[in-house]
Amino acid sequence: MKFLNYSKNDFDFHLKKLGLKKDMNLVIHASLMLFLNKNSPNILFNSIKKILGDNGTIFFPLFSFRSHGNSTFKKLKTRPNSMGLLSNYIWENHLDEINRSNCFIHSYGGIGKNKNLLDQIKIDRSYGKGSFFDLAYQKNMFFIAFGLNLTNGCTQIHNSENIKNVDYKKKILLRRKYEINGKIKKVKYIYHKKSKKIKSDFSELEEMLLKKKLINKVHLTSKVYSLSGHTRSLQENTLREIQKNPLLLIKS
Repeated sequence: MKFLNYSKNDFDFHLKKLGLKKDMNLVIHASLMLFLNKNSPNILFNSIKKILGDNGTIFFPLFSFRSHGNSTFKKLKTRPNSMGLLSNYIWENHLDEINRSNCFIHSYGGIGKNKNLLDQIKIDRSYGKGSFFDLAYQKNMFFIAFGLNLTNGCTQIHNSENIKNVDYKKKILLRRKYEINGKIKKVKYIYHKKSKKIKSDFSELEEMLLKKKLINKVHLTSKVYSLSGHTRSLQENTLREIQKNPLLLIKS
């Protein structure tokens, strides 16, 4: 495996080539496992902030898949899990600057001018109207899957599955508790679950979108690359492709 020793200039160049610009609302999922420099999360974070400027905003995953149903979700205390080095770095080093959506499973953090958009997110759902992914679509946020393909780096696509009500996902209700303004609120959380036998695979969709130049692809190594694009175009084209082939996003 080839490891990378990126400098700040390397990160700046890669992000700009992906299309990151000043004042954007950015959604980023990142994998930094290939980077030798242990400070790579810090370098990447500061590169993003430098390019976005004072009027830009970074949104990043703070998912809580492992939280038990009996636990109480506290948005700035419940620790996210399995979210990667970048999200962990921001959580551990910039918590006083973060806003977080009140969402038990698919919560997102925000840092920057428009971080309080996360206060609009409904607390009882992962997908659909009122979710973070609906907000990302409405605001046409720019997304980057840094060092990731669409399957591993773009949860937004699952929102399209929800909109299309695909047969391989079933709606379930989870009983969850939140602490909001010092009070405990009980919520029936709407989630959509697929069988463990069914695996997501967005590779065919990825090739379609690249061929149509609807997403950007920039290589980090000969085999590892980052993807980027605008959320609205991604979702609308995904919906069209699911309409043609309802099983497009899973392994056959």
